[in-house]
Amino acid sequence: MYLKRKLAVMKSFCLMLLCFVLLYIPSYGQYHYTIKAKTSTLNGTKVYFYLMDNKNRGVLKRDSAIFKDQQLEFRGEARQISNFAGITIKDKRTGPSKTFVLDSGQNMMNIEVNPDHVKELDLGLSSKSNEMEANMAQMFRRSFDEAINITGKREDVTPETQLKIHMKVNRILESYPNEYFSLLALYYNSFYGRSIDYSNHILSVLRTFNADLQQSALGKQIYNEQTTLVNNLTAAKAGHSVYKFSVKDADGKVFQNSSLLGQNYLIVFSATWCAPCQLQLPKLKYLYNTYKNKGLKVVYFNVDDDVLRWRKHISSNKLTWINVSERLKPGKSKITKAFGVGAYPTSLLIDKTGKIIYNSDETDPGMGELEAKIKEL
Repeated sequence: MYLKRKLAVMKSFCLMLLCFVLLYIPSYGQYHYTIKAKTSTLNGTKVYFYLMDNKNRGVLKRDSAIFKDQQLEFRGEARQISNFAGITIKDKRTGPSKTFVLDSGQNMMNIEVNPDHVKELDLGLSSKSNEMEANMAQMFRRSFDEAINITGKREDVTPETQLKIHMKVNRILESYPNEYFSLLALYYNSFYGRSIDYSNHILSVLRTFNADLQQSALGKQIYNEQTTLVNNLTAAKAGHSVYKFSVKDADGKVFQNSSLLGQNYLIVFSATWCAPCQLQLPKLKYLYNTYKNKGLKVVYFNVDDDVLRWRKHISSNKLTWINVSERLKPGKSKITKAFGVGAYPTSLLIDKTGKIIYNSDETDPGMGELEAKIKEL
């Protein structure tokens, strides 16, 4: 009897624990969506649906269905009220396709091949989210065409001009302060630029949205990411004390940049897969070989998790300076984030007092001023 009672108590406890786990572990699905589609020309055709990551539009989920009796349906769940999605025929790369904004609830569309652009589908969507995205895309194309007319070539439109165009397009969202898509589009567009001015611009647009949007999970995420980026970019400016970090070198030994206090040194954020980094490497080796006898140190920071490729890179290029890496995938590095680094290569020159006196990402992308700064030291 005692054993039975004990087993019953344990069973009851396990059941309660299971209920607790099911209630409090966050699940993937939060918002249900349905796509009901019709067609007049694609009956019998297989259609592929892609739910996309709202940050970089990578594919999170795939589904497919065939038009029967000129209609088909997709059902599923998404993490947010609105989500970027895609519809295509045949396959993702070669078939006619179209990206769109998928809203929770029911989405009605009419899928046809666009007669003017055979590689593009016409979805016949009339939701406010898709109208807003279409307006933003139209303004971007028009503004970019105007910039090309001035420069003469697409490749001659400077990154600064492109960023101004994105800022202009983002202002459209201020006219829709109550729409969740405004938040979604602002989040996606926040990755187009990585500067104090652009982050402050994103924050200023966010402040025009209603309180519910600002206090939502995504609204808080945008605020926290952009505020942190502004703080980190400001801290990495010339004149500020260098961020102190600890990281392992190629031999697995711990290196701390604080150990270089009293010496002049260069921090170079690079990666083995980065083509501009490899083009810059001969110049860096020249500077190191020229000034190492005068005390210059180089901390070459590899942003990648492929350790074998990194060590081969060190050996084949005879890199005798300090080689370090967090051994993490690009974008996961806490140290690069602390310096506000968003592009590679980026170099910072630190003087003997631990003060940053040069940041290539800030004022000198081509590193033309670096040697002059080294000579000053």
